[in-house]
Amino acid sequence: MHTKIIIALLLISLTGCQIADWQKITHYNDEVTTTNDSVYVKGKRVGDAVAKGVLTGDYRAVKTNTDSMEIFVKKQITFFSKQLEIKGSDSMRVAELQYLQFEEQVIQQQFTKLALLNARSTGAEVKGILAELAPIAEKDHAYFDRITTLQEQYARLNGFPYTKGTYRSMFQ
Repeated sequence: MHTKIIIALLLISLTGCQIADWQKITHYNDEVTTTNDSVYVKGKRVGDAVAKGVLTGDYRAVKTNTDSMEIFVKKQITFFSKQLEIKGSDSMRVAELQYLQFEEQVIQQQFTKLALLNARSTGAEVKGILAELAPIAEKDHAYFDRITTLQEQYARLNGFPYTKGTYRSMFQ
């Protein structure tokens, strides 16, 4: 009788551990997807603010949105830097960190130039800065595609259905 109770308790305990692991695994994948969707949305806000600035001469929202994006990216770099490996997540974590560090560089090197635009900025200045972003878009797509591939592999490895995020990359 005691043996049956012990076995039943062990099975319940193991099932509980499997559910907890599965929740951690899927939550981690969701965190990557949510982060990347947020980077896209924040990047789009910067682009929309530039477009509005071209029309109105008021570029203040560019700086506000650039600062917001930079704070978010730095926060996510810290978050993913502290994450432990969860059932095969390490390559995805490393790729996510590389992507976020790339985005941080884009913000610091290109978006800050956009944030300096003002009513006296010429169309040529704006076009010049935007032209610098064209080759960066290809790198952005490559990082994002790598993460997507790793997420698909992670889902297969851990037996859950993979659902792509809403956006392809910041430069969609």
